[in-house]
Amino acid sequence: FPLADLLVDLLDIGRKGLGCHVELEFALILDEGPARTPEFHILQMRPMATGGPFEVEVSAGDIQKCLCYASQSMGHGKREGIADIVFIKPESFNAARTREMAADIRRINAVLKKAQRPYLLIGPGRWGSFDPWLGIPVKWDDISGAGAIVELRVPELKADPSQGSHFFQQITTHNLPYLTVTHGGPDVIHWARIQAFKTLHETSFLKHVQSPAPLRIKCDGRSSQCAVLPPEV
Repeated sequence: FPLADLLVDLLDIGRKGLGCHVELEFALILDEGPARTPEFHILQMRPMATGGPFEVEVSAGDIQKCLCYASQSMGHGKREGIADIVFIKPESFNAARTREMAADIRRINAVLKKAQRPYLLIGPGRWGSFDPWLGIPVKWDDISGAGAIVELRVPELKADPSQGSHFFQQITTHNLPYLTVTHGGPDVIHWARIQAFKTLHETSFLKHVQSPAPLRIKCDGRSSQCAVLPPEV
């Protein structure tokens, strides 16, 4: 089966179509017998994170001072202008009630999007999962006002990281930082510092807080590291 030649052609077509280098996910079905023709399926194609027009480095000092750090993330660049943070309260999370959480997020997203206030969205499991036991089953319209997204891998949910795959087209088109924070690894999230910000809205599952000044997000596409820094850094 001419797999190498086929991949070279598809990567070239993708690069020309998207205007940048691409990464491709595919499935190949081979059969040793003559009764079945091999099948090749493209599962998804998306722009590959590159160095971009400027260099970004997440330093050891950034990790010490950050609100959140992920060793596995998507995106590249520096993002500012986000002061609002919307998150699922860790102490209130219940995997059996993720549909209710999705409804709360849908409502606050509509308010912040109308006000043109991009926000940092934080929650456990796979964002956009069709299985409500693996994450919060939002659709893109429910979180379309988010300026950056954090996916928490927590012991309560036995879910592999989605790496933004449910919304990869929107995430890559808008160059949204997408962080995967894994419990028990090198990643960190400082809940006490986030919870200390002024609370603007709260439900049984969700809290909306606001930093006194915009946060700074540094995302290094070369190393996949990303840090969310408080205003004073």
